[in-house]
Amino acid sequence: MRRSIARMKLLCLITGLLSLCTTLLAQTNDVPQLVSVQKIWHGDTHNAFTDLIRFQGKWFCTFRESAVIAVKREW
Repeated sequence: MRRSIARMKLLCLITGLLSLCTTLLAQTNDVPQLVSVQKIWHGDTHNAFTDLIRFQGKWFCTFRESAVIAVKREW
């Protein structure tokens, strides 16, 4: 029982170190640069809560659009 716990601890330590090394190496090579700026949407009165993510080599932008800024609710 002690031997299997020791192996699990060692496996967790090695996995953590590999994950840390991978993260550090990725951070040194991925320096973003501003290449261009252009409007991608102007469909409604209010657009908010934007998010930008790169997935499988393509950029995706998500956001909320509405005709009003917020709806006041009576609780």
